[in-house]
Amino acid sequence: ATATLVGEAGEEAIPTELVEVGDLLRVFPGGKIAVDGRVESTGALFVDESLLTGESSPVPKAQGDTVLGGTTCVSGGCLMRATRVGCDTTLGQIVQLVQDAQATKAGIQRATRHAS
Repeated sequence: ATATLVGEAGEEAIPTELVEVGDLLRVFPGGKIAVDGRVESTGALFVDESLLTGESSPVPKAQGDTVLGGTTCVSGGCLMRATRVGCDTTLGQIVQLVQDAQATKAGIQRATRHAS
């Protein structure tokens, strides 16, 4: 996955893993939002957050609002400032919780087998 970094030299597509907190990113209509961040630009923006919230309707966002990595910009596009990257994003934390729960379940299953 990539993100579009906006810098003094223009815009550049970079791997999501290289995005740092504080980076200014451009999000295009129809594009995935790479990391958690804050909307910096004005204008209408609608985000599909169904991956994280289950909400089927696009959610309107405005300047200053939070956008979450893993969601999709349905329309509008924006500039956003990265606030959480990598495993610190909301999606990264959900993945970690699921992995931890699966590891705990496996341990309990082993203990149950030994007890029976």
